[in-house]
Amino acid sequence: MRVIAGAYRRRKLHMVAGDQTRSTKDSVKESLFNSLQTHLPGQTALDLFAGSGALGIEGVSRGLRFCEFVEKDRRAYHVLLDNITDLAIQQSTNTHQMDALKFLNAKAGRYDLILLDPPYDSDLLKRCLALIEENTILNPHGVIAILTGKTTTVDIPSTLTIKKERTMGITKILLLERRPSL
Repeated sequence: MRVIAGAYRRRKLHMVAGDQTRSTKDSVKESLFNSLQTHLPGQTALDLFAGSGALGIEGVSRGLRFCEFVEKDRRAYHVLLDNITDLAIQQSTNTHQMDALKFLNAKAGRYDLILLDPPYDSDLLKRCLALIEENTILNPHGVIAILTGKTTTVDIPSTLTIKKERTMGITKILLLERRPSL
């Protein structure tokens, strides 16, 4: 696994051993970030279910000013820390070893980009989207990028709309933004 583009292009990333986390294929990551390119420079992001941190790190490499990572699994969290240290991007990041739902319930901050890549066969996506809306965690012109299984039905809160949808292999990419006010 590697960083695809930007300041850390071609840098290798450590992977999480075992089957508790799922690595995002380079082609999926590239497609996602090519779609997000105009949303990255100087912005802030939240990478929930961060795993090794590959998504948030790709964003930092491509111009995010700051990325906050949340990962519950202890092994994955230590791989995330190793990747951040190896790239020397500590000043552009903050990490939390905790449950994503607890983080969203406790968080007062707002982000321009939220990266959601929860386990495919769970209700976590629906619960996270509800908490993001309830706690106003997405900035008004922000984007939520979701990676989920291609057959997963996503319950989108009425305040959000699909900006882009693409399926690549077993993965569905969704970009959500706020529904325009009438």
